[in-house]
Amino acid sequence: MKALISKIKENMKQVTFLGELCNVHTNHVYNNNRQVIELEIAETGEPMCVATVNIPDVHLEKDEVIIKDYSENEGIFEILLNAGIIKDTGKRAQTTFVQCPIAKLVE
Repeated sequence: MKALISKIKENMKQVTFLGELCNVHTNHVYNNNRQVIELEIAETGEPMCVATVNIPDVHLEKDEVIIKDYSENEGIFEILLNAGIIKDTGKRAQTTFVQCPIAKLVE
């Protein structure tokens, strides 16, 4: 079991967000089977943020996600893009107050 856990951690992508080194998890989905991107603080395993938002009325391809790049998550889109975790599709999803980038999840 220890070997499996070590291998998973070796392959895990990490980013620095708000001064914290974070592990990036893409192994969860919302209730409608859309992908979730979550960050946890690498040192403690505590949740840092959920980098995606689920807007069910917005059409997405199977490998696309809506990035929550506002409020407490401001700047997360660029960080995930620069880390090679997502690719910009150029599409945006409109919420009541902001436009959220739609990105392709890179596996």
